[in-house]
Amino acid sequence: MSGARMARMIEQILELTRIRFGGGLALSPTTADFRNIIDQVVGEFPEQGNSISVNIVGDSRGAWDIDRLLQVLSNLVGNALEHSPSGMEVRIRVDGTRDDVLEFEVHNGGEGVASELRDVLFEPFRSRDRSRGLGLGLFICKQVVMAHGGTIGFESSGDLGTCFRTSLPRYITFGTEAVKD
Repeated sequence: MSGARMARMIEQILELTRIRFGGGLALSPTTADFRNIIDQVVGEFPEQGNSISVNIVGDSRGAWDIDRLLQVLSNLVGNALEHSPSGMEVRIRVDGTRDDVLEFEVHNGGEGVASELRDVLFEPFRSRDRSRGLGLGLFICKQVVMAHGGTIGFESSGDLGTCFRTSLPRYITFGTEAVKD
């Protein structure tokens, strides 16, 4: 096991502990352009048999916890690359046409999510291949998105692959105050 992979697994266990026993995730929102978050994540994955395409429509700016969204997008893109047949493109699409919400999706081809995992995919320790990780990545993704006041879900079929769709409020609201530009 590589040191980097071990460090990720330890961090995921710590995240699970914070979520379950620490009252949820703490967020540190700041203004950001989601385009920069995507660029950083795409740069983490050198092309190795699969390419990544990015399509951004509308305004991609808002206020979020950048580190947490990097974690979400990195997990979704990493999973998409891992579960796509070689040579198949992973597509990231961002819809910033609404003033209140930014939506993004990560889509890959391939066989889709196994039927026995569909209802438990966002639960901890439920991955398809436990030799690759702990099965906490999608659980943590969902917790981060929910902490932002957003939603995450997926559609999957053997013909079309898997598409994770995320909707985030453009600005996080704390009490009666919103963090804005």
